[in-house]
Amino acid sequence: MIHFELVLNEPVKRLVVGGDMVLDHAEEIKRRLLELLAGGDRLEVCLQEGGQVDLCALQLLCATHRQAAMSKKKLSLRAKGAGSLLALSAVIGLARPEGCRFDVASGCLFGQEPPAFPAVEG
Repeated sequence: MIHFELVLNEPVKRLVVGGDMVLDHAEEIKRRLLELLAGGDRLEVCLQEGGQVDLCALQLLCATHRQAAMSKKKLSLRAKGAGSLLALSAVIGLARPEGCRFDVASGCLFGQEPPAFPAVEG
């Protein structure tokens, strides 16, 4: 099961994702990420604690970050209990300690410190 909340009425546009970000939900995840990209220039994906994340979801997040950078937008990732997500991204080679080649100003999406935006309750 997966659920989304798209928040576009704030300076930082947010996509809050709860549940499992796995291959079974890839089309819906992609559609929601594209909606977020169309929503503004300062963007954030907030992953709720407890859901599973697989390689497909990590690749979709990475592709969204790349598209945001190429469109001169800023995308950040906020994940409660993100240790396993960050570990998986490092193991499979998505986390780039040298930074993102598409977004040199912000670095790798999976290696960011949490941004200074207010926390999302939920």
